Amino acid sequence: MPSTLCLTIQFLLPILFRLPIICLCCLHQPHLYRELLEPDSIDRVLIPDRPFNAYTYTDFFDHDVIACESVSLGNYGGFTETICAGSSVTLTFAPSATVQVGKKQQNVGTLNGTALYTSISSALNKICPTATGNWASCSTTTVAIKQIVYIEGDGTRGEDGELVVSVQSSSYDDTKLRDAMIKSAALTAQTSANSTNCYQTKYILCEKGECGEEKITLCNAAGFAGVQYYDGAPVAATMWLDALWEFGVYSGGVFDCEVITETLDAFLVEVAPEFVVEDVALGEDLQAGCQDAMGN
Repeated sequence: MPSTLCLTIQFLLPILFRLPIICLCCLHQPHLYRELLEPDSIDRVLIPDRPFNAYTYTDFFDHDVIACESVSLGNYGGFTETICAGSSVTLTFAPSATVQVGKKQQNVGTLNGTALYTSISSALNKICPTATGNWASCSTTTVAIKQIVYIEGDGTRGEDGELVVSVQSSSYDDTKLRDAMIKSAALTAQTSANSTNCYQTKYILCEKGECGEEKITLCNAAGFAGVQYYDGAPVAATMWLDALWEFGVYSGGVFDCEVITETLDAFLVEVAPEFVVEDVALGEDLQAGCQDAMGN
């Protein structure tokens, strides 16, 4: 293969299309490889005696470990960023975590705010044991959050409502990550039952033989929160906790999952540092996304 064609394949196509294309002709013509790797600036880092993917670095933004054929160093606002030249391969992916937010609404009556967060996290702490050096999972038992005020189907006020909390599936071997997943799930419930998904309605109150209408504010929350932690490539979760909560009585009002995700993402930033394992931080921000069903 002519050297000019080799040069085109080796350098121009990866630059234009950001593809890890390898020039096979250079493998059979070492002199061409050395010729292509002649430094063009003092910022270029070259290892000509090791043909491919010889330079390894950790990406500044997402912390993936990448091996490059050669690199250039660029300055972005005072930060030095490594840019691959030629072929590259990702050796290890930085950890990541996501939260799946249920699109279907779940009645939580008058339970919202901090009280909802505390109730959900307390229930999950009872269901999910701490990890003691081995893999653990939450039990199949349920915990009922009782004495929730709600409105019956006939329009009367009820005060004995129950929100039943359970875990559909889970797996973890680190108590710190278990705690972080519980916090993320409880935060999802709290954030989803916000003013956007709350509504005011009327109910019939009868006292001393007289009946009248009273106003009450009720809320809907996301029906579940599926939290996944990926220790490497985001293909299959390494650890996860799929929590859901159910109320026996359906409520009216509206529920918009998409409108809460931006707010939830902002709150999840505070939880993200708790997903750090052995000083290895998440490669990207902990983010939420609306889903019809949980899955790992």
